[in-house]
Amino acid sequence: MSAAGSEGKRNDPPPVEVVSKDGITYRIRQLTEVSQVLPRLEKDRVLSAYAICQLEPERFPHTGWYVAEGEGGEALVMHGTGSLNGGLYGYGADLFCMGDPAALDAILALHPGPRYNSRL
Repeated sequence: MSAAGSEGKRNDPPPVEVVSKDGITYRIRQLTEVSQVLPRLEKDRVLSAYAICQLEPERFPHTGWYVAEGEGGEALVMHGTGSLNGGLYGYGADLFCMGDPAALDAILALHPGPRYNSRL
């Protein structure tokens, strides 16, 4: 993925609707701008500290952010590649999740991310 501007903007893909195991419909969207992600992370800055670092201009293009919204609640997922300028930063592939468990399931059903990461 590459940024379409210096402010972390990308093209917005169309949203997808997913019905959870409980029969609740969630609207899944990819968030493509820092301004879409940061307000969600600021709800719990302590939990989100690592994810907030991924919003830095040199890191944001190496992440994918997804939000699920529905009657059951809201959730946010970030997948990171752990690569920067052709090299590795951090610990490799990353996954950050916050929010309602059923909404998280809806996102991860569509965007499961890497099968492993290097954190032990």
